[in-house]
Amino acid sequence: MIRLLEHGSPRVSLLILGFRDAPGLRRCLAALAANLPVTIPSETIVLANGASDEVLSVLRGEVTGVRVLHSPVNLGFARGCNRARAAAAGEYLVLLNDDAEVESGWLEALVQTADGDPHAGAIGGKMLDHAGRLAEAGQVIWRDGSTLGVGRGDPQNAYSYLRRVDYCSAAALLVRAEVWDAVGGMDEGYFPAYYEDVDLCLAIRALGYDVLYQPRARVRHDWKAFSGIDYSTFLQLRMRKRFCARWPDFLASCEPAQPDDPSAVERAVLRARGVPRRVLIVDDLLPTAVGSGFGRMLDSVDELVHDGYAVTFCPRFAVGEETTHLEDAGVEIVRPPLREHLAEPGRLYDVVIVSRPFAIEADLHAVRDLQPQASIFYDCEALAHRRLFRQAKYTADAKARAKLMADGQALESVELELPRRVDHVVCVTEEEAAVLRAIDGAAPVDVIATRSTAEPTREGFDARTGAVFVAGWLSGADGPNVDALHWFAEHVLPRVVEKLPSFRLLVTGPDPPEFVRTIASPNLVLVGYVADLRALYASARVAVAPVRYGSGVRIKTLEALLHGVPVVATTIGAEGCGLEARRLLEPLDDPTEFADRLTLMMTDRVTWEAAHAEVMEVLETRRLARQPSWSSLLTEAQMRRSSGRFALQARN
Repeated sequence: MIRLLEHGSPRVSLLILGFRDAPGLRRCLAALAANLPVTIPSETIVLANGASDEVLSVLRGEVTGVRVLHSPVNLGFARGCNRARAAAAGEYLVLLNDDAEVESGWLEALVQTADGDPHAGAIGGKMLDHAGRLAEAGQVIWRDGSTLGVGRGDPQNAYSYLRRVDYCSAAALLVRAEVWDAVGGMDEGYFPAYYEDVDLCLAIRALGYDVLYQPRARVRHDWKAFSGIDYSTFLQLRMRKRFCARWPDFLASCEPAQPDDPSAVERAVLRARGVPRRVLIVDDLLPTAVGSGFGRMLDSVDELVHDGYAVTFCPRFAVGEETTHLEDAGVEIVRPPLREHLAEPGRLYDVVIVSRPFAIEADLHAVRDLQPQASIFYDCEALAHRRLFRQAKYTADAKARAKLMADGQALESVELELPRRVDHVVCVTEEEAAVLRAIDGAAPVDVIATRSTAEPTREGFDARTGAVFVAGWLSGADGPNVDALHWFAEHVLPRVVEKLPSFRLLVTGPDPPEFVRTIASPNLVLVGYVADLRALYASARVAVAPVRYGSGVRIKTLEALLHGVPVVATTIGAEGCGLEARRLLEPLDDPTEFADRLTLMMTDRVTWEAAHAEVMEVLETRRLARQPSWSSLLTEAQMRRSSGRFALQARN
């Protein structure tokens, strides 16, 4: 017996038309029973639509938890769906073919997407055939009214990012009930079948809603003819004629039918997304919110997506990471090799952003060879050679120090040559921008400061205790955070504890190196990964940044200030936080002075309140300041590049 969940007040109504495929319906309902989440109240309605005796037998004797409606004759797909909808109570309607088999998480993905985007009128899933190949990743419509399931026959991991589409087939389609009613449901003139779902999605779009493709909603379904190849072809052509008569203006905006041309398909996909410009970003790893400039990259990606760019991200080295955040934002993730990706038909990028100097040589060659139309931006997250030179200064071992100096010199030659080889450079600090602007023949250099949506914490002195050191350990045992904590524990902490025995420094970051674990104590507490940094900052009187080497901007320092927390920092710990923040940071490289300032901030209310008030004043100034954005720089670069091409054509 197949038992489906029943809820008295469903959020989702599942609508299935049962016709003559009893084995398919049995598998469909079994898959539903296995994969309907208890967290989403649902109801299942099956309309026996001129159904065969075998289908009726399944519904009467093999399943519970299903509401069965009867029609002795085949009402057609559109009229049958309209009748099933009239019996539905959910705020979301989910149309499901009677031979479709849903996979785990499919309904959660559809509902989460609908809940998170009120402009989404309909959402379809990733359709796979039973061999595991991609059958549909959304559909495109051609100018002649014919359609194409995007990615059909591709590996199942293709097209794994959320995007707007022309339509998704009703084999597995969520529609808001209020939107369904607003368009009047399905057009019953498409009898008995074909094009009713295409028409429905365009009607939804005409009301100003989006039709989305959500790849995390995976459904198995094999397409088959309606009833014989000749009759199926006849019906499709007949219904296409009706469809074309209803939507001539939309069809005029579509591409000529070229289903076998990958470039034409890509153009159609892009047109359906409503995105005029495409950006490729190449970095070492997929961006996350933690460490080594990747949080800044994540903010950059979010900004570009928000501003309407179609963003593709290629990590050089990463394999198997969590990609849901990016893909749900509409970011396409591609895997190395980069050259192979850039050579794909239809891949035409307006801008390519490359980050990190270590593996950039091959990237630049590939882009120039295969994407000559693209503007190349070098995202200078930091001048890494400066960090190596600074690290060498604090390295006692002569051999290790010599290697750091040699590596720094080799990297310096690369980093100072890059501005001559790209079209634009973006830095994170004015200090490093000045270094690159001084290079003869350098491309334009701009600064995009590290952005944050953090709101300052406003808790007072008495509501806060202790200090924090927000760290990540991606750089390993030789990284600047390990050195910083070593220096603090050896030279600063004893001086603070001598005057303030109850002092506690909370140190964040998952999987710290062994040395960090060995110096933990009641006064230096390792708290590991912290999901809610805002709560941590709200509880801290002071943040410390005892960093002695590094490059770029000190994210930990800037982040603490943005959360309204005064900072005690070394010279390097205060680096790159912007001119308006400099008055907040009195660099203290002497351990005694560092300890004295920290102790005073921890114990003296007047000193702390003055520092906190100054932080809040600077944050307001920063909030009102106008800063460059990725969108503005990319637009300017494209205009310059276009002007150069026009000038060249005029000279020729």
